[in-house]
Amino acid sequence: MFRYRFATERLSLQRSLTMIVPGLLVLVACFAIYVTMLMRGIDEQRIRVEHDTYLRAAQMSNLLAQQMEALVSGLDYALKDLANSYQAGNKLGFEEGVATMQNTFPEGTITQISIADARGTLLYSSLGSLRNDGQVASIRDRRHFTVHATGTFHGLYISDPVFGRLSRQYTIQFSRALYRDFEFAGVIVLSVSPRYLSSLFHKVFDNSSDVVMLLNQDGYYLARSLDEDQAIGKHVPTSRTFLQDPGKTHGTYETTAALDDIERYYAWSRVASYPLIISLGLDKAQATTESEHAITRILTNNTIGGILILIASLWISYLLLQREKSVAMLTDTARRQSAIINHFPGGVLVEDQDGNPIVANQTLCRLLALDINPDSLTAHTREAFRERAPQGMLDWIDQPLPPTAQDIDGAALGLEYELPDGRTLEIDRIGLDAQAQHLGTLWLLKDITERKLRERKLETLATRDSLTGLTNRGAFMNALAHLPTHHLLHGPDRQPTPAAMLVMIDIDHFKRVNDTYGHHAGDQALSHLADILRVSLRAHDLAGRLGGEEFVLLLPDTSLAQSIDIAERIRLAIAEQPAHTDAGEVSFTASFGIATLSSPPNPETCLEQADSALYLAKRSGRNCVCYWSQDSGKPVQSTSAT
Repeated sequence: MFRYRFATERLSLQRSLTMIVPGLLVLVACFAIYVTMLMRGIDEQRIRVEHDTYLRAAQMSNLLAQQMEALVSGLDYALKDLANSYQAGNKLGFEEGVATMQNTFPEGTITQISIADARGTLLYSSLGSLRNDGQVASIRDRRHFTVHATGTFHGLYISDPVFGRLSRQYTIQFSRALYRDFEFAGVIVLSVSPRYLSSLFHKVFDNSSDVVMLLNQDGYYLARSLDEDQAIGKHVPTSRTFLQDPGKTHGTYETTAALDDIERYYAWSRVASYPLIISLGLDKAQATTESEHAITRILTNNTIGGILILIASLWISYLLLQREKSVAMLTDTARRQSAIINHFPGGVLVEDQDGNPIVANQTLCRLLALDINPDSLTAHTREAFRERAPQGMLDWIDQPLPPTAQDIDGAALGLEYELPDGRTLEIDRIGLDAQAQHLGTLWLLKDITERKLRERKLETLATRDSLTGLTNRGAFMNALAHLPTHHLLHGPDRQPTPAAMLVMIDIDHFKRVNDTYGHHAGDQALSHLADILRVSLRAHDLAGRLGGEEFVLLLPDTSLAQSIDIAERIRLAIAEQPAHTDAGEVSFTASFGIATLSSPPNPETCLEQADSALYLAKRSGRNCVCYWSQDSGKPVQSTSAT
């Protein structure tokens, strides 16, 4: 009896193992495939996060490079103006220019403005004293002097941070050569504090571990938003791409900074027209925190789920796949799926093949301002779902894909939609297909309003004049350089219209306004003139501020006669409408110079012609309009007015 029972149990065990072992092997194989697919999905998610972070860093570094170009262009413009005044012997104009430069920027920005003769001996310093240790200070051993003295560099030279012999602090030297009778006569130097540039970078980031660096073409730090004192006098490793490949204008890399031991994603851009590089680094830990938390939750949930499935499968196999255990496993799986959807860091909406909602989470309802339980949406058709949502909140669901949509294997990723309440959503639409059959659609929604606001803020800083709100010099010159050729005046063998006209405006005796009413009132007068331009111009015209009291207009599809009428109308408005300032009403006039943009376009020539016409207006008594005559090849005063 005992032998029979033992044999029976052994046969039963063999039969059970025959059923269980193949099932377990299939289960292990499926679980391995599932884990492989899960890890692949996680790796793809990390790659997407890294790509998005690099893209964001590249966009920000490019905008900062444009802003830095505008800043350096303004400094160069002011430096050339001071050099012209000094070489012309206009001592009063030179000193007023120095005072204007120091008052334009925050205190401590312009550390010193100095002039040295051909031997490097200082002739002038805005600091007053020219002596260092009892002797007249000299810069003949400084590179920002020798490159001009030896003729190895022409134009604006930007030095490494050097310790000033008079200022007793580290500054960046912006220098230009002075010439007398075509012979080298010395240099004019503008010393700028690196702390000012670093303070500009501080305004970009809220996150204290992200960093912006300004480097010269040799890789030396000029400014750094973090650990600036440690960076001065040092340079980045020579292995950086922008040092190895001078012809490359932008790029990315990942590294751990030696100064603070923080690993970051970096994107860099060269500053157009100047030997400068903007390198922007986003803290890798901060950039990937949200994604890694989500991945951790997914791995935790799936690990727990996988273990439960394995235990349940063993238990079910041991009990010969009893129906009750199968139902319990399916129920557990459904719960886990629901937990994943509810903990997903964004809105989730699943539609069936007819477009009716079947799954939604609470985050979706919050993003769409739906004060309902997400489970109740599954009882609605798409039409009923739209009726429940506030007006305009679901218009994106029926819109066709834009041409810029990223289509990957039937999934439209990165769609952006602005809601009626001003928020911006990033929407991913993923088709659910199996064996050539459409099963439904998965929508993933994320609120990117804060990111869009930061991007718009950076764009505004890069293209707008902070005082008047008009287009700044760099953005205006960029628009002028990229003006479509159909706006330009062609030669005599082609149609003479439409044309594009350039109008330069300069306030008459603006120094008197500042001296009489103060610089704050002068700033208000500049803003008043900008308001007149905005009211007077057409929708397709462009107004910009070149610097100081000098403004410029771009008038597409405009003839010379029309541009003169527009300029006269603006001139009368300026003369007849005083500016209301804190110091009282301030009346002033302005002079105008007009030039025609020809084809092929030559912005520099057009600017010179408009400037010559403006100079004639100044010599003709001011408060008038002059234009460059294409026939006579010289400026002419206008005699017409409207």
